[in-house]
Amino acid sequence: MKIETGTDDLLGRIDGHVAVLSFNRPERRNALSAPMYGAFGRALPQIERDPSVRVLLLTGEGGAFCAGGDVKGMHENNSSGSQSGTGPSRTSIEDSVAGLRSSQAQVSLALRQLSMPVVAALPGAAAGAGLSMALSADLRLAAERAVLVTAFAN
Repeated sequence: MKIETGTDDLLGRIDGHVAVLSFNRPERRNALSAPMYGAFGRALPQIERDPSVRVLLLTGEGGAFCAGGDVKGMHENNSSGSQSGTGPSRTSIEDSVAGLRSSQAQVSLALRQLSMPVVAALPGAAAGAGLSMALSADLRLAAERAVLVTAFAN
């Protein structure tokens, strides 16, 4: 059964008694997008309400778990604002980072507060906010090639 997330950036399904949420931006190593945060807000309550679900499995597509916040995407979105003063105002980097931190904290807290166990299956890199999500799980299973880092240097 499919879990409606509202975006292709986060895939969701229920297979038997297991709900599976999978980061799905392999071209960006599953970096967190704004639609992903909203998707967690839609999917987690559905999972919590389903009496058949006994565990949540969180994983990533394309060989990575989650590269964390999409800094490149944040920069692209910030650069697309008007610099002439006649168009929409640009969001400062500080405001963007604060928004990302708030969204990240909300998702991590929601994962920790689920009434069922959460298992993070890490096929590859878990970095920054992605590592935070992995650490929010009750159990982490990592492939031999998985790398855990607090943040990417570049």
